[in-house]
Amino acid sequence: MIAAVHAGWRGVASKIVVRTVEEMREQFSDLDLRIAMGPAMAASCYEVGEEVVVNCGKTVSDIAAYLHPTRPGHH
Repeated sequence: MIAAVHAGWRGVASKIVVRTVEEMREQFSDLDLRIAMGPAMAASCYEVGEEVVVNCGKTVSDIAAYLHPTRPGHH
């Protein structure tokens, strides 16, 4: 079984990766799970507003560790 999951900020906020793993474990009880993560965007690529911080903060408890303020209201 192979699965590819894209988790932009909306995917993170909706726990798409967690839900995918849970579903795979339910469907395949003998699942030998291996995870690989590809490149991720960074602050040097773009900035996000408070709506992203608020929504992702609901599922990522240490969200502040990943944020770097760029200007008021943006990270």
